[in-house]
Amino acid sequence: MAQRQSSGGYLPRVIERLRAEKFKCAENVPYEDQTFKCVAKKKGLSFTKFSFSETVFVFGWFASLDADSFHDFSSRCYSYATNTRKIPLPLGYGATVYCFPVAIVENADAGLAEVVKNNVPPTHIGSAEVPSIYEVATNTIHYLEETPLWGFVYYGGFRKMIQRLLAP
Repeated sequence: MAQRQSSGGYLPRVIERLRAEKFKCAENVPYEDQTFKCVAKKKGLSFTKFSFSETVFVFGWFASLDADSFHDFSSRCYSYATNTRKIPLPLGYGATVYCFPVAIVENADAGLAEVVKNNVPPTHIGSAEVPSIYEVATNTIHYLEETPLWGFVYYGGFRKMIQRLLAP
């Protein structure tokens, strides 16, 4: 509960937005040797992507965070999203997974914010890993601002989704 109060009510507001868009949200979700603060999932047929799609937001709380820890968190969130998916079709062949890891941190190091804004996340076949950081002290969401070559068709939509659902 202290984390929720420390984050200035950010996570409850975001959960409310996600639920309004028909995401199923669960708090304190265990996975491997960690517990995610919240996981929000939505699945369905995506006509624009010609497949069944699962979109997963995974939230974690960090007192402090460096680039290596952030990349590890993002990778674990992506692993969670792909390993717990409900659509049995192969990724890229009728099924897609879009994972949005969100690290909530009191103060993000300026270098880490730049890494998130400028570095393209790992590429995956039939899925995407789109990490972001919510910085409590500045009430700011940091995410990739560029459009990478791999997945360029989707990143405009990803950014709009982040702005709509994750903005403070």
